[in-house]
Amino acid sequence: MSSNTAQVTRLSSSVISTLIPRGARICVINIMDNAAGTKRHFERTILAADPNAKITWCRMRCTKIDSKYFREQDFLLSDDFTDWQNEIGINDFDHVIFTGINRGNLSYEDLARDYPDFWQETRKLAHAIPKSIRSGKTGHATFVCWSAFALMKELYGVEKGIHAEKFYGLFPHKIVCPPHPLVVGLDQDDILIPQSRFSYMNEGDLKQVISDHDGDIVMNGPDGPAIWTLENGRISCFINHLEYSLETLNNEYLYGLSKNNGVFPAPQNYNYDPQNPELSAIFERLNVSCAIFYKNLIRFAKAQKTMADTALPTAEFQTDVRKFAFGS
Repeated sequence: MSSNTAQVTRLSSSVISTLIPRGARICVINIMDNAAGTKRHFERTILAADPNAKITWCRMRCTKIDSKYFREQDFLLSDDFTDWQNEIGINDFDHVIFTGINRGNLSYEDLARDYPDFWQETRKLAHAIPKSIRSGKTGHATFVCWSAFALMKELYGVEKGIHAEKFYGLFPHKIVCPPHPLVVGLDQDDILIPQSRFSYMNEGDLKQVISDHDGDIVMNGPDGPAIWTLENGRISCFINHLEYSLETLNNEYLYGLSKNNGVFPAPQNYNYDPQNPELSAIFERLNVSCAIFYKNLIRFAKAQKTMADTALPTAEFQTDVRKFAFGS
């Protein structure tokens, strides 16, 4: 762990004690094609990690005009959602989550040309979320898969490449030691985790930006960092999928076949068989790991928001956050 992480994860016991009584305040900006399923997933995952959490659901404002981009537009336009502009930087949140979307096979130039409203709003949001962290309105922000790529491009200038075929399947991952607070309690050995994307970043470029912007590599995957932080640990990004169920990769394969006249590559290192005890064990382990990861993530975010609210000098945060927030 870098000195930056050690610095940001040191709080006094009196500060950490304020984390106990209330549930986390979490904002989720949902842009997924399967918006209803994504809402159910994050709601289930967040409430399992913190049963008292209060979740605010947000959409992109351009959802109101860009029906060709948001496949479940009517659901996103329901009263369950509000425009992120009404929340980010205005209301206090421990944690803001920006989901991905299934458009990784499009370049940024494609997006700017074919979906200008969506891409321009994404760029604005990529600046608005870190600004809300700097102002103290947000404790921590997480960018998931596609939104992590977009953030790295807009804020840090990291370009992406696009694989000729979808890069997806089960791949070995390894936690960087000593383990970051986000993965405390996860197995240290190699763990198989799904990845599912068309996009990739140059490993050297990504590592350089992480180093230059006070971040840490939390977990490495098949082609470089899979989970990392930035800005003294206040931003986290991940491009793997601890949350996938046993069937998810197979469903993606069947969807690919249906959209490509029966021609689509099968996921790597994965042969769907619900009766296979070895495959079932892999996903049972993933389910446990996902629960631990999100519990860590939410506790970490609450600690960071509390630190921002107290505005104490760094020197006054003497106690390791893991002892109080992570119970280790």
